[in-house]
Amino acid sequence: MKGSIIFRGRGRISPFFKYLQFATYKTVTSTDLSQFGNNDLGRLYSVTEDHAKSLSFDLVLPKDFRALTSTLQEYVWMFRQQTLEAFKCIQKFENGQNTQRLLIWGNWGTGKTITLCQLAHLALNQNFVIVTIHDAMAWGRDNYYEVEVSSYKTGRLNSPHWSTKILNLFKQQNQHNWSALSNLKASKKYEWSQMEQTEIGKPITEIVEIGLSAPYLATDCLGALFKELRIHATSGEIKLLVLIDKANGLFGKCVVRRPDRTTADIDELTLTIQIRKFLFSSWSNGLCAFVADKAEASNARDNVTIVPT
Repeated sequence: MKGSIIFRGRGRISPFFKYLQFATYKTVTSTDLSQFGNNDLGRLYSVTEDHAKSLSFDLVLPKDFRALTSTLQEYVWMFRQQTLEAFKCIQKFENGQNTQRLLIWGNWGTGKTITLCQLAHLALNQNFVIVTIHDAMAWGRDNYYEVEVSSYKTGRLNSPHWSTKILNLFKQQNQHNWSALSNLKASKKYEWSQMEQTEIGKPITEIVEIGLSAPYLATDCLGALFKELRIHATSGEIKLLVLIDKANGLFGKCVVRRPDRTTADIDELTLTIQIRKFLFSSWSNGLCAFVADKAEASNARDNVTIVPT
């Protein structure tokens, strides 16, 4: 039968399995990601378990790929032409340069999210501060988790649940840089509530801890953190990599309800406005890579609707 593996005779192994037993696969020529180049195209490389855990790949990778890694107990990727082009943006990075914006696009299942994860892996080795938004459509399409009216900006809606998740992911992915981040000082005084505030000169990591300990403050803390990261990147104190998956969700439709039960606009979501600022050219010494995904306009299971590409 086509596609089947047939054993012939007791104790005999199919030639197919004999081939697999002695099969060899082309792997990259160096273990240093910064040295990957044209000679490594089409070759495989692996991510160590420590790096995969540091970058929280169990949270940010696509569901199907997570299932594979859970079964095989390893992270192995191919170094493709698209990966090479993305890597060059980091390999040729120079301190003080204007922020580069890298748009990643393609059809369903072509590896856009995997490319973002590969960039995060390289950035970890290059000592970048990493900000990952692994689904920029999530809070605009969510009617389950509660939203709150912003006390900072009239007419805005905060998303405590999603802001807390982003803060937590930021902390996990930047443990390699946490001591350096603790040396970065707040540029202004932030008053979160009558009891909570961050004074000028306090470590910006304090902002993260406040947001995680008080979810109702998480959205405001996240906005302040992003602002401070852009300030310190522009001053040359850090190199900043921003990764945004499904980035066109920042400009797409919204189903979130206002307190009066009317549907809000995507521009009313505080989290959306905060993340959009990374796409502007008002900061430097960083790289912003973002995915334009057809999921904003269509469904992967929809074989009828025609979406322009």
